[in-house]
Amino acid sequence: MTMRTQRRALLLGALATPALATGARAAWPERSIRIVIPYPPGGASDTTARLITEPLTRALGQNVVVDNRPGANGAIALENVATSPNDGHTLLMGNLGPNAINPVMRANLPFDAVRSFAPIVLANKVPMALMVRADHPARDFARLVAMAREAPGRIGYGSAGNGSASHLAGEMLKVTLGIDLLHVPYRGDAPAITDVLSGALPCMLSTTVSVLPQMRSGRMRVLGVASAQRLSSMPDVPTFLEQGVAGYEVSSWNGLFAPAGTPRPVIERVNAEASQALRIPEVTQRLEMLGAASAMGTPEEFATFLRAELDRWAEVVRVSGAKAED
Repeated sequence: MTMRTQRRALLLGALATPALATGARAAWPERSIRIVIPYPPGGASDTTARLITEPLTRALGQNVVVDNRPGANGAIALENVATSPNDGHTLLMGNLGPNAINPVMRANLPFDAVRSFAPIVLANKVPMALMVRADHPARDFARLVAMAREAPGRIGYGSAGNGSASHLAGEMLKVTLGIDLLHVPYRGDAPAITDVLSGALPCMLSTTVSVLPQMRSGRMRVLGVASAQRLSSMPDVPTFLEQGVAGYEVSSWNGLFAPAGTPRPVIERVNAEASQALRIPEVTQRLEMLGAASAMGTPEEFATFLRAELDRWAEVVRVSGAKAED
C-alpha cells in the first residue's frame, strides 16, 4: 500500500467514525435502564418512578428498573449517578432535598449539583403537609402554634433528614411565624411516621404522598397543606395560607436527570417518553390521589426551574441559620 493510499484509508476511517458513533447512539437503549432513587421505597420519588417504569419499558423496548439507594439525604444516590457512564442507561429520579437543598447546606459533596447532571424532565410537584397523631391535643394548626409559643424549643417536628425538603419546610415555617420548634431528623419518612404514631414525636412535615395514607387510615390528622389551594385528595384540610401563614407555599418535586454528558438525542427521547407516561390517565389519577401535580416541560425549562430552586432555598438557609448537622 502506497503512502497516498494509506492516508486515504485513514481519512475514510476518520470520516466513518462519526457515522459509527451515530449508529451506536441510534441503537439506544442496548440494555436495561436503571432509575436510581435517593430514598427507600414508598416515598414520592419512589412512587413516581414506579408508576412510569412499565410505560417506559414498553416505549423503549428494554426493562426500566428502580434502584433504591437511600442515605446521606440522597447524596449516595446522586454520587452513584454522577459517576455512572453517561450512555443513557442510568437515570436519577431527583428531588428537592438532594438536588436543591443539599448543595446549599453542604460544602463537601463529591459532585456538583448542577454540572454533574443533565436535567431531563420535571415530573411533578408534591405539596408538603403537617400531621399529628389522631389523638394529639392540637385539634388544629392554631392550637399547635399556641403550644409552641408556650413551650419554645420543646415541641419537636420530624423530617426525613438533615437537609431534606421537610427539614427546610419546617425551618421556613419557624421563620415565617416566629416560633421555636425542635428539629428531629430521621433517615426517611417511615421511621418518623412510626414515632408520630407511637406518640414519641409530636408532629412531622412530609409530602402529601406520605401523609395521605396515614390520614385515610384514621391514625393521623393533617393540620395544614402548603399548597396554593386545597387539594382534591384532602378537601377538608385547609391550606396554611387560609390559616394566616402568608407566603407559605412549599412543594417538594421529582424530576429525571442523567449523568452530565449524556447524548442530547437520549435526553430528548427520555423527555418525550417520560412525559407521555406521565400523561397516561391512570398515572395522572394515581398521582392526583396522592396530592401530586404533574409538571413536565423541556429539559431547558427544568434547568431554569432548578436554578431558581437553588436560589430560593439558599435564602431560606441563610435566614433560618439551618445547619446540615443538628
